[in-house]
Amino acid sequence: MKIQEFLDSVEWSIASKDDNRKILDFYHSLDMQGGKFNIKFVKEPDYFTFLEYESHTYYVVCTKNNEGGLEMMGSLSLRPCYIDGKVGYVGHFSDLRAIPKKERKTNFDWKQFSLAILAKYREIEELKGCRYILGSYIMANRKAVTAFKERSPFGISEVSRYRMVSIIGRKPLKLLGKKSHKNPGMKVTVAIGQDKDTNDLKEFLDSQNKKRMLGYVFAGEHDELARRFKDWDDFSIKSFYIARDEQGKVIGCFALWNPTRGRKIIIDRFPKALGMAVKVVKLMGRKAPKQGAELEILYLSTLELSHALTIEQKKYVFNEMLDKLYKSGINKKYHMIAFCDYDRESISHGMDKDYILQKTPTHLYQMVHPDSKDIIREEDYDIHVGHEMVLT
Repeated sequence: MKIQEFLDSVEWSIASKDDNRKILDFYHSLDMQGGKFNIKFVKEPDYFTFLEYESHTYYVVCTKNNEGGLEMMGSLSLRPCYIDGKVGYVGHFSDLRAIPKKERKTNFDWKQFSLAILAKYREIEELKGCRYILGSYIMANRKAVTAFKERSPFGISEVSRYRMVSIIGRKPLKLLGKKSHKNPGMKVTVAIGQDKDTNDLKEFLDSQNKKRMLGYVFAGEHDELARRFKDWDDFSIKSFYIARDEQGKVIGCFALWNPTRGRKIIIDRFPKALGMAVKVVKLMGRKAPKQGAELEILYLSTLELSHALTIEQKKYVFNEMLDKLYKSGINKKYHMIAFCDYDRESISHGMDKDYILQKTPTHLYQMVHPDSKDIIREEDYDIHVGHEMVLT
C-alpha cells in the first residue's frame, strides 16, 4: 500500500513545503500548556528545517476543511535503527495538534485515524517495514498526558522515562574549581574532537548503539554521524568532547549543538523553581533567560558513556567532560546547558551539590494497536533505548 492510498482512505493528506506558512500559523496557534508553564516551540521561518535535522525521511500529515484551513496536523519521521542487533526502522510522531472539536468543520476523528495507522503502517511501502511508532510528552503538559495516556484508543507502552536536565549555573565552590565527582580510580583524558578521532568515535558510537533496542546506526550506508555532520547546522567533529581511558580507548563523548535555526524554545511562564534559579543567576552577574524570550540552550547531544563502566565511573567521566566544557567558556554564550538523563541510569544524581539545575520529566512511549503483541517495555532492557532528546 502506498502512503497516499492510506491517507486517502482516512481523508487526510500530505502537506508540502508550499503549505509552510499555513502549517506554521496553525502550529503556533496551539501552544503546549501545563499547570505551571506555557511553552512555545517556534519553528519560523521554515517548519521543515527541524524535520530535516531528524531524518531524511519524514511526512507532515494533516486534515483540511472545505475552505482549505487546517484542523489537525502531525509529523512522522522515520529512521534506521538497531532492532535486536539488526538494522530496521522506527517512526516517531511529533507536533500532534488539533483544534477543539466544537470549532471543526470536518468530521475527522483522531482516535479513528490513530487506530487506522497503527493497524496499517507496517504495510505502507514508504515506511520501509517500520517496526514501531513512538511519541513523547512532557509530564507537566496535562493536555498531552490526558489525551494520550488516559483517553487514547490505543495502548501506551512506556519505552523510557527521562529528564531534560538544564544546568543554569554553577554554585560558588564549583566556580572556585571544586571537582564535581570523586575519582573512582580512573585516569581519563578529555579533548575536543579532531579529524583523526572520527573513525574511533564512529566505532564507539556504533558499538554502543548496536547493544540498544532502537539504537542509532553509525556504520555503513546508514551512518548517522555522517548525516548529522551534513544536515545539522555548525556541527562537526570539533563539536565533540571525547573521553579516553589510560589505553587511549574512547569511553565517553558528547557533542555541543544548538538547533535554534530550526526550533526555538520560549517559556511564557516560568515554573517556580526555574524562576528562583534565574534570580540567583542574575545575582551572580551571569546571562539569564527572560520570560517571553528565547531560551538559548546549548545541548549536549550524542551523549554516550561506555556500557562497560559502572554508574560511578560514568558520572566521573561525564563530569570530567563537563569541566572541560566549562573551561572553554563557550557556556557563557547561552542561558543553560541541557542534557538527557534517564531515570533508570541517572548520571545527574548528586549534581545539585555543584550546579543549579532544572529537571523536566518526560516520557518516551510506543503507540500500540490493541491487537499488537510486539511491544517494547522499558523494564525489559538493561540499558535505555536509542533516543536523541534534542530531536524530540
